[in-house]
Amino acid sequence: LRSETSLMQTIGRSARNVDARVILYADTVTESMRQAVDETVRRRALQEAYNAAHGITPTTIRKEIRAGIEAEAASRAVAFEVVGQGEESQRHAAELLEQLEAEMMQAAAELDFERAAELRDMIANLQQTLRPTRQFRGRGVPGQAIDTEADVAELGEILGLGGAPFVMECFDISNISSNHIVASMVRFRNGMPDNANYRRYRIKTVSGQDDFASMAEVIRRRYSRILLEAREHVGAEEADASQEDPLEAMRRIEAEEEARAAGGLAPAAAGEAKGKARRPFVRLPDLVIVDGGKGQLGMAVRELRRLGLQDLPVIGLAKQREEVFRPGESDPLVIPHDRGALKLLQRIRDEAHRFANGYHQLLMKRRVEESILDDCPGISRARKERLLEKFGSVSRMRKTTAEEIASVSGINEKLAGEIVHFLKTH
Repeated sequence: LRSETSLMQTIGRSARNVDARVILYADTVTESMRQAVDETVRRRALQEAYNAAHGITPTTIRKEIRAGIEAEAASRAVAFEVVGQGEESQRHAAELLEQLEAEMMQAAAELDFERAAELRDMIANLQQTLRPTRQFRGRGVPGQAIDTEADVAELGEILGLGGAPFVMECFDISNISSNHIVASMVRFRNGMPDNANYRRYRIKTVSGQDDFASMAEVIRRRYSRILLEAREHVGAEEADASQEDPLEAMRRIEAEEEARAAGGLAPAAAGEAKGKARRPFVRLPDLVIVDGGKGQLGMAVRELRRLGLQDLPVIGLAKQREEVFRPGESDPLVIPHDRGALKLLQRIRDEAHRFANGYHQLLMKRRVEESILDDCPGISRARKERLLEKFGSVSRMRKTTAEEIASVSGINEKLAGEIVHFLKTH
């Protein structure tokens, strides 16, 4: 530090925190250091006395009190359960962590520090992934006392949509580890989860942890696919001849499909005469929700515009203050916390978060299992990739015979027998 003033400022910033401690490292304790510490102690004592006299509670303490109250309220008001916390799951997780820690220590003892560092990161990622996740019972299904239809109608009114958003889709990015960045999309109909239309994604075009770019990719993949399938549904010639913009065309097709369904007719599909199988028509949502603030929302808006869906309603829900961000609006929309519309958004967002974390946890467990093959004698990286490509996972390999493993290119019968023995004993 360049001066006594800068030293005092540095110590003071730390001393203003609750239960803060200041540690100084120096070859010699100078008079300036003593004066700075004494002055900081004096100022803190004066501040504490002033706070006590005027009934002031410091911000850090208020945050702790508020967090405690909110946690207690949440535990009473919302029924939740912990995913994968049964005795069997806990035992399996403990065994995995113990095994990885042992491998890490062995690698360090053998001076294989690169392998040890990789295992250390894997342990940290696994601990993060296996952390208990709050989950609404029934995968986002609200209690009987909640009127979902009223909440949907209120949300449409608050957002000025011109109608209730009957179908909503919410996106969440999970990037606990840079090795497996995943995203989820959950779909709600009339305020209730439509589990059959949930989707999960592995991010392909983004390197590193970049929530904005990841959100752009998943929005692009989801809605470009819907538009492509709609084009196949009505036929390429009809789609090319249409002068409608994509959103108008999709809404028209939706109305036609609903009319056919109401009349008891099967959905129309181009090419039926040729015997071609067609996917069920997937309608666009009435509202798109992204988990995040202005950054995530901006990327979603950009991708929708590129697809010609610039008029599709989209909002961002920021976690910190539960603020709703809208395109073209600099200030967020703050919905009172006692309104059903906000609680509906929270249910959808929490369900997307749960679904994304569940997928991330699945990938992490697969990665831990696959690491076992690294210690199998005679298994190179190329052979490992071919085995996983053939059988899909280590769990499936454990159920196969030596003859089946020997059918993989580059693995003879002797090595196949050794692999079977290794997997049975590890």
